[in-house]
Amino acid sequence: MALTHNGTKVSIPAAQLPSGYTKPTVTEFTDYENQYISREFTIAKSTVENATGSVTFAAIVSALNTAIEALITADFDTAGLTVTSWADLTAISTNDTLAAIKYTTGTPNYICTVTIKVKTA
Repeated sequence: MALTHNGTKVSIPAAQLPSGYTKPTVTEFTDYENQYISREFTIAKSTVENATGSVTFAAIVSALNTAIEALITADFDTAGLTVTSWADLTAISTNDTLAAIKYTTGTPNYICTVTIKVKTA
């Protein structure tokens, strides 16, 4: 038994995505048994940044997938069940503000809001 994460659908409007970024194709399902609604994940900017915006955004989605898989593995019996999931990235922001970063030792982060659908067998 194992976890199969089908990936993260990007539902952010195209106008908010970097030039050259192609949204991934994700196998969705509607017969989910569990749902995480508006779950926020923090991705450190330093771990995904690249001079090309589309590369950075792809790295954000990849890091998000890794974080989602870790969450589901911690919350579900992936050794005893077949667990399948997919996520929907609905918003992205940053904590990079004068108050949060510029005058402190804080790290710039991307804040990703997702809905995660999970089913087991």
